[in-house]
Amino acid sequence: MKIIRWSQLKTAKGPFYDVLRDDASPFHKDARHLGCGPKSFLNLISLLREQRKEVDSKNLQEIAEELISELKQNGELSVRIDDISDYVSRSPYFFDTLIFCLNFKATAPDVGQGILLRRIQQGQIGLLFLEVPDEGEEAKCQPNHLAVLHSDGTDIFLDGLRIDWETLINVAYFSPTNMVWLFGLHPRAMKEDE
Repeated sequence: MKIIRWSQLKTAKGPFYDVLRDDASPFHKDARHLGCGPKSFLNLISLLREQRKEVDSKNLQEIAEELISELKQNGELSVRIDDISDYVSRSPYFFDTLIFCLNFKATAPDVGQGILLRRIQQGQIGLLFLEVPDEGEEAKCQPNHLAVLHSDGTDIFLDGLRIDWETLINVAYFSPTNMVWLFGLHPRAMKEDE
């Protein structure tokens, strides 16, 4: 699990559990520099670049700055689904990428789990949409949290934090809203790399 400061993004490699402000101290109410939306996309882009073996002129801090402006995170550091969908449809980071949408509520539990596990183990990267209501707040059936799910072939990671399968299923199935977009490289892009 990596928790880093904003200035460390220039030379760091993702994925990250958190990116903190450089001036963060225990007295700040919120030490995060990135909310879940930009951080999740930074992790997703970082993992896709690694799979493509891309050497890009942009470092992760430059990509994070771009994400903050593109995704327009609000005061709670969350992002609207419309903005996410729009960004993915026009961003060059997702060219030659296939996206599969899996809605857990629309599948039998064992079917949804099987699809997700197989695809993650095959190297696809998941963008998990969850609703995490504040304590005592009623669910609105609208996602308000994003996380990135990937595997290194052995372990499963949620935003860079190693988790077990049971924890993932609990997170995914007990959220009032739970959907995952699975990103995989297009076979054409994978052949070009070989």
